Amino acid sequence: MKTRAIMDSHYKICCKNEGMTILEVVIALSLSTFVLAGMLQIMTGTQQTQRLESSITEIQENGRYAVEALSRSLRYRGYLGCLLPRGDHVDAINLAATSFPYTDISRTSLRGFEVSSSGVWGPDPGTNAYNSDMVALKNGANGNPTPRPGSDVVSVQYASPTELTLDSDMVSPDSDIITSDTAINLNQNDVLLVHTCDVGDIFRVSNSPETSPPFTISHKNTHNSSDDLSDLYLSDNRTRIREFRTETYYVADAGRETPTGDKVYALFRLDMSGAVQELVEGVEYLQVMYGEELSTGNIRYVSADESTLDMRRVVSIQLGLLLSSTSESLNEIDYETYELPGETIGYSTTISHLGGKYFRKVFSSTVQLRNKIVVL
Repeated sequence: MKTRAIMDSHYKICCKNEGMTILEVVIALSLSTFVLAGMLQIMTGTQQTQRLESSITEIQENGRYAVEALSRSLRYRGYLGCLLPRGDHVDAINLAATSFPYTDISRTSLRGFEVSSSGVWGPDPGTNAYNSDMVALKNGANGNPTPRPGSDVVSVQYASPTELTLDSDMVSPDSDIITSDTAINLNQNDVLLVHTCDVGDIFRVSNSPETSPPFTISHKNTHNSSDDLSDLYLSDNRTRIREFRTETYYVADAGRETPTGDKVYALFRLDMSGAVQELVEGVEYLQVMYGEELSTGNIRYVSADESTLDMRRVVSIQLGLLLSSTSESLNEIDYETYELPGETIGYSTTISHLGGKYFRKVFSSTVQLRNKIVVL
């Protein structure tokens, strides 16, 4: 009897643990689904947060760099060492270089252009002979990317703050210049400014300078209007040699797409040789307002296409850049409107951004120009 009781007890326990009822299975599956859904939501949220944080970091770095690059160039507007740019002409500087697109460097030290949403430039660069490089940019010369409609173009011209000195005196106007300074990488066809505080010459290097000092700098008529410079420059503390630069900034199509197939725009820089360099990707628009000092001493801010604007009287510049992430990182499409100097950019405004789920931010700065042009 005892043995039978034990067997019956074992049978009952065994039978009770043979499996789960349908209700228990349904409950277990429901709980599992709920837990998995929660985990999936957490993972998705984490990935979304990571993408957004990555976009914010990307834009912060790109925006700071773009503003700094523009500001640094603009602050040097018209810098010629201790020479002073004159008003309607620069009679202290001899423009010897051939194929030199600028006949009045007091007027070309700062240039600006509004490009409308339909691609019309204001002012029209074709109306002035000293804007031939801007005409080439407008027409996409050398296969360079053309400025984006609705975004501004700003160009600045100056002599490099980095300087060289002469090893020996020039004995005649056509004498080669000899220097042992290595601060500037010298190449044939470079445009240089040699000057004192009273006179200067802008010329092209006609030879290929040596790869190690001392360096010979020639200025023959193969690259200049004459073999001769306007003065006999001496190896004293008064004479300096500087690289002469033109830097033009604008936004254009970078020629590539985001992972979702939208165009990527970037900030570009065009130099005097016609070479274009992409500086910062993700820049959708550049807007510029020019602070002109009036005869009353007041400053007015106007766009480049203002017909009465005299660029020689501009003492400050307001910059605005709209940057976008290069991959989508928001949960919803961006319908926001952004305020840049002189322009409102929205999803459906005349000048509009791409929308999409891209993170965007405006970077702005007011740049004080150090080198005031003397207007006679």
